[in-house]
Amino acid sequence: MNNPTTLVVEDDATNRVGLVKLLQYSGLLVDSAETVAAALAKLRSKPRTVLLDVNLPDGTGEEVLSHIRTNDLPSKVCIITGSADTKRIEDLNRFRPDAIFIKPFAPGELLDWVRKAHDPLTR
Repeated sequence: MNNPTTLVVEDDATNRVGLVKLLQYSGLLVDSAETVAAALAKLRSKPRTVLLDVNLPDGTGEEVLSHIRTNDLPSKVCIITGSADTKRIEDLNRFRPDAIFIKPFAPGELLDWVRKAHDPLTR
């Protein structure tokens, strides 16, 4: 792979397109998926980073993150959730995400996280 990629997994079209454009305008290669099934298929390309919504139409982001961890994929994963519920965040941490962003979040902070995750010195 010539350039690190980011996979955006988000079922809301507006949010997905916004994230993809933000990352593309920053010079990153980006792919996207709107379901668990599509995300699992696209993980075969071993994206450097995954931005992962929690609630998807055919399952949960936890299923995708569990697949990444169980199969020792090299992807760094950032959970994106609208829930600030402490119990929900604790449940998400069981799957060892590299970061959690709670909506609404500052796009610049997310972009900084992705850039750092793509830096080979932080791998």
